[in-house]
Amino acid sequence: MSAEMIPTDNQPLHLKAGLDYVYAFEDLELTFTKKQLDRIAFRWESGESLEDIAKKERRKDLEILLGLIHLARRRVFERPFAFRPSN
Repeated sequence: MSAEMIPTDNQPLHLKAGLDYVYAFEDLELTFTKKQLDRIAFRWESGESLEDIAKKERRKDLEILLGLIHLARRRVFERPFAFRPSN
């Protein structure tokens, strides 16, 4: 593995000095209160759109999308979050 490859094997990432890193989403707030995530999940399950949830929660659309991804990874939803057709 070259010095610039970043592993994605669920091991902690240790930044190496001298490399030119880019921090993704540095303009977003990536933390949510438990109550806010509960509201986002409830609104999603109730059929609200991502844009409507963002407006009501006074957050950026992308922040809500990342919150929904977080919740989907924990299998919180019954309503499909993303549909991937089977082959």
